[in-house]
Amino acid sequence: MKISKYNYCIPFENKYIFFNGISKKFIIVSQSIKDKVDIFINNSALCQKQSPLFFQKLREIGLIIEDNVNELDIIRTKHLQYKNAEHYLLIILPTYSCNFACWYCTQNHKEEFMTSETQEYIKNHIAKYLLNNHIKRFELSWFGGEPLLCFSTIKNITKFAQSFCMKHNISFSNGITTNGYFITEEYAKEMKELEIYDYQITIDGHREDHNQTRNHSGLPSFDVILKNICILCNIIPQANITLRFNYSDKNIKTSDIVQEVNSIIPHQYRNQIHILPRKIWQISAEHKRVELIKQLTDSFRKSGYQVRQREDAFICY
Repeated sequence: MKISKYNYCIPFENKYIFFNGISKKFIIVSQSIKDKVDIFINNSALCQKQSPLFFQKLREIGLIIEDNVNELDIIRTKHLQYKNAEHYLLIILPTYSCNFACWYCTQNHKEEFMTSETQEYIKNHIAKYLLNNHIKRFELSWFGGEPLLCFSTIKNITKFAQSFCMKHNISFSNGITTNGYFITEEYAKEMKELEIYDYQITIDGHREDHNQTRNHSGLPSFDVILKNICILCNIIPQANITLRFNYSDKNIKTSDIVQEVNSIIPHQYRNQIHILPRKIWQISAEHKRVELIKQLTDSFRKSGYQVRQREDAFICY
């Protein structure tokens, strides 16, 4: 075994992140064992002897690798795969504006909306890029701000992309990240025609906490959003909805959220919904939350929902 050339040690809130640039994986360790981790990474034989489980973790993350691994070859292969990819994902932000003002949001919600001129530039880009790069699978993804504030823009560009892909025998898919507040039956019917089948919609804990964070000019949104998800499930049977749960120390301490969600979403729609817990980025990562998230996702799973991924993206020692 040898040490990877692409390891990085980054100080973070009285801890240290050991990150590998090729695997994109990491561990977070306390100051007290940082030096020992350094020793283990630089002496894999010692690590394997004294702590075989930790040795396997270092291998899994890519901080130590087999002697015969050529990391430059891995990078070259990844570059060629990216360069010659037959799939193209285009993420479009039609506006920075939003009807919510979540305290943790990193965006400055300017009242700016995509112009018709920019829409034409995007359509020209789609046509040229797909043909020049021999793309076989094209994916549109709408983001914001709140993209449904610009539904006319979404329709304009999507209808062009649909028609162009059909003409050139290119597979087409369409998705959106939305807060869900503006979804109506009329919008859902149009989104079905636009082949918008992938949705990510967020709630912030149970009803009370959510409504404090996500409200429309002071009006609560928890029930509105979940009822709108039901509209999507009813009108678009193909809809694949990721219900993202942004959690903090405050809203992770209660199990009310599962009962409250269940009270609005009937059982027949739950298999279309994937639960995705995500930590609000401003709060620190703590290992003790992993068990709490596991309990939460297990409760959702037992209620009939899918679970996209448990919150085990970080490892603390």
